[in-house]
Amino acid sequence: MRLFANPLSRFIVIGVSSAICYLGLTFLLQRSGGMAPWVASGVAYVVTFGGTYLLQRGWTFRSSAAHATALPKYAVAQLISLLLTMMIVHLFTLRFQGASAMVISAGATVFAASISFILSSRWAFANASKDAE
Repeated sequence: MRLFANPLSRFIVIGVSSAICYLGLTFLLQRSGGMAPWVASGVAYVVTFGGTYLLQRGWTFRSSAAHATALPKYAVAQLISLLLTMMIVHLFTLRFQGASAMVISAGATVFAASISFILSSRWAFANASKDAE
């Protein structure tokens, strides 16, 4: 399908799908599994991280990089994105105290996802085939 010919469009599809799975699993683990919210969130993150990594590597970037190389780099890229999101939300909620935390979080997430795309495409999965673009 032409719509998914571009790695960025595939990245967005996987990212949104992963977020939906993460939120759904978190909810399910809390409601049906009786887990504390922070535990459910952690378990859901770990579960969705693996699937997201495999899909980003295989479909988004069509990388043939070895898992031993790509996985640690991808984990670092995700950690950087997480820390950026947390830092931006913290700084902006302090600076713009009347602003909506949801709007700030959404903006920070979009920015961090952009950084994640750059790090993933240029570093973690840097050997993606040219025909994937």
